[in-house]
Amino acid sequence: VWAYSSNGGKDTANFAATQSFDTFYTDQRVETRTGRKGFSFLNDGGSNLFFAGGFYSVNATGGSGNDKAILYDDTTVDTFTVTPNSIRMEGAGDTFSNSATGFTDASGYSVNGGNDVAHYADSNGNDTFIAGAANAGWMNYANGITTFANGFHRTNVNSRNGGADIANLFDSNASDTVAAAAGDNQVTFRQGVTGGQWTTGYVINDFASVFASV
Repeated sequence: VWAYSSNGGKDTANFAATQSFDTFYTDQRVETRTGRKGFSFLNDGGSNLFFAGGFYSVNATGGSGNDKAILYDDTTVDTFTVTPNSIRMEGAGDTFSNSATGFTDASGYSVNGGNDVAHYADSNGNDTFIAGAANAGWMNYANGITTFANGFHRTNVNSRNGGADIANLFDSNASDTVAAAAGDNQVTFRQGVTGGQWTTGYVINDFASVFASV
């Protein structure tokens, strides 16, 4: 099934995954047929493909399989928001808004420019956040869902919904810094620091335990 939004307006497309291993993908490059930014598809792991081109918003709901969702940024300053059951990528100035809910494996990518920001919210269980060495962070939620944020300039991670959450911070091959203040409940971790600038920054708030390897 192929659907196109080419005549203006903030049109929305909604996808529902099946019981197989579905993949939901969104990309903010220009879709050639409509000339508008944004194309998305849902594949059920077989021959069935659902495609949406030029839509302002595309939303997908996962099924009962081990479904995967991948959301890409555009060239502006985008915002990637993560909860225990959903992810959303939004463009600056309300240019687009794409989301995935109920996917076991969910990822957001910042690769097209702009100082994009990711925001993580914890669950009420015992979650683990990892800041990796390769410009990527991810949360292993207590409910079994894993969410990745790749290439974001800044990632804010909040532990405010309960549970004994843990954050593990790993250094890159560049110059990194970790800063924490007693009683502040906040740890700042910056990778690739040069002349007061940094490649990737993490702000860890209210975690029960934070471990850094730098």
